[in-house]
Amino acid sequence: DSLKKDYATTADRLQAMDTDIKKDTADVAKTTEAMKAVISDNQATLTQISITKDQAGFDKANAKKDLAKIDANISTMQNKIKVMKDKSEAYKVALQGQSATSTTDKARLKQLNNEYSNLNNQIAVLESETNGLYSQRQAISLG
Repeated sequence: DSLKKDYATTADRLQAMDTDIKKDTADVAKTTEAMKAVISDNQATLTQISITKDQAGFDKANAKKDLAKIDANISTMQNKIKVMKDKSEAYKVALQGQSATSTTDKARLKQLNNEYSNLNNQIAVLESETNGLYSQRQAISLG
């Protein structure tokens, strides 16, 4: 509804949505790259803790600090994913509210739906990787 107030024509609304979805998709891609690096580092740390925790000389205090940092990273990632999903849901509602009559508008709406699908796929992959890190983290306890 706010799109209809702000933009008089379907073409204007679709153009605005196109710009927004492309920007958010690019932002998700950047965030994904950063988060993948963090996930990879955290997985390596968890693997190292898992391998060494039963060995003599294991630094339990340092490992607990590492685990707390990983827990904070997971929480941050989950919050970012929630924001992404909320935006995605808003796009879904906005796209469903659009009716295109001209051939050009219909083509643009189809393109927007494809971009929306791409955005959702990126979010799903990121969520899956974050959940994998969470599962790996849950398997480690230091007592």
